[in-house]
Amino acid sequence: MCGVAQQQSNTEFRATPNELALLVNHWATEAINHRYFIFFGQCFGSSDIRFIDSCSKRVDEIAEVLGDEATDAAVEYAYQQAAQDFDRNHWIVFRYGTREEKDAYQKLGGQCFEEFKDGVAEKMASQVMARRQTHPAEMRRKI
Repeated sequence: MCGVAQQQSNTEFRATPNELALLVNHWATEAINHRYFIFFGQCFGSSDIRFIDSCSKRVDEIAEVLGDEATDAAVEYAYQQAAQDFDRNHWIVFRYGTREEKDAYQKLGGQCFEEFKDGVAEKMASQVMARRQTHPAEMRRKI
């Protein structure tokens, strides 16, 4: 480097728990956004699935160092942040709907949910929330 001798450092970089939580949030957000894109657009390629899988693996790797509680909190925060970016009804069904509820929502809404009749999306999202309140599902680190 321009005649300056490089010094070798014997110190090892160690990320703080906050830095690791930010990485979890990043990879969880990437996976959530890709999953939502598939749900919303109703089309995807194998590269989308591989990318989501790689994001999930990164979260799991970081969780081994960070711990489950902090990892789960960072993933939940990623979901909370993502919820602000999307239509409320679409998000409720995407996040909390069963496979059957999601399929029905997609069928009635069409691609990009442009075919919903007035009030149908709201009604379906309300039904998902009503079911969820009576039978809460565990959402532990599902990205």
